[in-house]
Amino acid sequence: GPVKSYMDSYFSWLYGKEIMSRRPEKIVLLSIIDSRDKETTAKWEEEKLRLLSENDIIVQSRFGDIRIFILAPKSSSI
Repeated sequence: GPVKSYMDSYFSWLYGKEIMSRRPEKIVLLSIIDSRDKETTAKWEEEKLRLLSENDIIVQSRFGDIRIFILAPKSSSI
């Protein structure tokens, strides 16, 4: 199952155990293109760029305004 999710702060109490702190083998990144909230969009764009620079892109695709990336840690960072 997933090691970590952005929703953990809301639902971790349901798991009955502490969230794992190990690095995930793969990361699924959904990047929604939405210009209504520029401040939030800029914050998440920075996070997206950080993840893209720290990981290798295995697959990427686009569905309308949503970009999907499947990432894996760079082999040099293991």
